[in-house]
Amino acid sequence: MIAAGGTGGHVFPALAVAEQLLAAGNNVLWVGTAAGIESRVVPAAGIEFRNIKVSGFRGKNLFRRLLAPLQLLAAVVVVLRLVISRRVACVFGTGGYVSAASGIAAILSRKPLFLQEQNAVAGTTSRLLSPFAKRIFTAYPDVLGASARITQTGNPLREQFSQLPAPRERKLGQGTSCTVLVLGGSLGASKLNEVLPAAIAKLGAAPGSFEKLRAIHQSGVREQRQVQQRYASLGIDADVRAFIEDMPQALQSADLVIARAGALTVSEICAVGVAAIFVPYPHAIDDHQSANAHWLQNFGAARVVPQAELDEEKLADMMRALLQDRAALLDMAERSRAQARPQAAREIANSILECGSASHA
Repeated sequence: MIAAGGTGGHVFPALAVAEQLLAAGNNVLWVGTAAGIESRVVPAAGIEFRNIKVSGFRGKNLFRRLLAPLQLLAAVVVVLRLVISRRVACVFGTGGYVSAASGIAAILSRKPLFLQEQNAVAGTTSRLLSPFAKRIFTAYPDVLGASARITQTGNPLREQFSQLPAPRERKLGQGTSCTVLVLGGSLGASKLNEVLPAAIAKLGAAPGSFEKLRAIHQSGVREQRQVQQRYASLGIDADVRAFIEDMPQALQSADLVIARAGALTVSEICAVGVAAIFVPYPHAIDDHQSANAHWLQNFGAARVVPQAELDEEKLADMMRALLQDRAALLDMAERSRAQARPQAAREIANSILECGSASHA
């Protein structure tokens, strides 16, 4: 059983592991929420999907905080019935409250529990369930302390990310054209939607600018039309998408990425090898996005700009400095690629299969 839901940051790493388990001939049953992205992408991948009703309490109003424990209890009962009726062999969770309910069900039914923590700061579910887990897989070092049960694997990514050419082979940093990729996460980011069109316009209008300047901008559904209109009014060639389905292709076409610093985004950027400017989401629980971004910055592979300091002039200046020094841009991309862990999904799947029978999952 795989338990993952809510955002792409929880769902896509779990999906990468699911693909490896399926390829090895195992059955996979996925537990998620009807409202999350998993309700669309999991069935589309041919995986059996069951939804439960569960929500968090951190950052919520008083009523939602009071309701959350009752929902969690009801969800545990639902998952426990599934574990028993479907003869589940083990449970794999990637954090969030779907994983909390399923993890508790695994503990109560004495099934092996496996956890994967994507961020540089462990989430609530990972911290609470880690003492009961048979094996824990982390993307960053020293996230949950030292233990023989903890392995730093990196974040599991889809198979396509392990088949891409290196930055130098893509001829990154050569030529006079330039593509800037803007990633606001799976739901978009209003601040990036507001600032980036004007910043890219200033970049294109500067003396010595590029012969061809293009933007690919993931806006989220809600603000897609407004962002399209902003670029059009500024005369910028922009491909504005609510959601980017083929992320490997989008990343390898980019000279520079401007992005939030969700764990999955950081890992995908490393897998491809692209220079990045991160604007961490300031309201992320435990400020985990800042920790993710600074980890990569410490390797010389990225720059970090707090949202409170973000404006179009500053961002345009930063982009210009990077894009006009093509050797430095290539160096950042190669430093980023050096941190990639392309075999993480396979390593996690193999470990699950070694530690517990997964003939029925």
